[in-house]
Amino acid sequence: MNLMFSTPIRKNYLIILCAISVTFISFSAVSWYRVRPFLANTECRTTLHYYETHPDATLTLASGEYRSHSKSGLYGKLSYGGRIINYGSQGEILDMVPVYRELDFRMEVKFHRIVSEITATNRRLGDRSTDEQVRNYIFPTYSVGGINNTGLFVLNDKSLATGPEHLPRLICK
Repeated sequence: MNLMFSTPIRKNYLIILCAISVTFISFSAVSWYRVRPFLANTECRTTLHYYETHPDATLTLASGEYRSHSKSGLYGKLSYGGRIINYGSQGEILDMVPVYRELDFRMEVKFHRIVSEITATNRRLGDRSTDEQVRNYIFPTYSVGGINNTGLFVLNDKSLATGPEHLPRLICK
C-alpha cells in the first residue's frame, strides 16, 4: 500500500500543485528570456518632473534626470541629477536645492516585476540636499538594504519602461 497517496484527493492535489509549479517555472523562464536582453548592458536616461502641492498653497518641484547603467542585468547603478525647488503661495521661489545622488543596486526579475536592493548610496559633488529630501522626492527607499518593487514593461519590443503597478512612468528607448 502506498501511504503517500492514501486517497485520490491527495493525488489530485499533488497533480494540481505540480501543474502550478511547472506553469510558474515556465512563465518565469519566458519572462526572463524576453526581458533579459533589455536589462543586460543597458544605459538609460530619462527625465522626471514631480510636483507636490501643500495645504498652505505652496508647491515643491523635483526636476531632474535619472541615469541607469547595468552591464549584467543583475547589478547596476542609478544616478539622479537635478534640483528640488520650493515655491511660495504666490509662485515665488523660496529655495532651490541641487541634488546629485547615486545608488548601486542588485536586482532580480520576478514575472513582470523588478525587485531591487540598494547596496550602496553616494552623494556626488555639488549635492546640497538632505537624505530626507532625497527620500521624499527622488529615491523613496534611499538607504542601504532598501528594497524597491517596480513594474517592468516592454513596449513595442523596443522600449523598456518601469513604474508602480500597471503604470509605465519612466521609459527608456
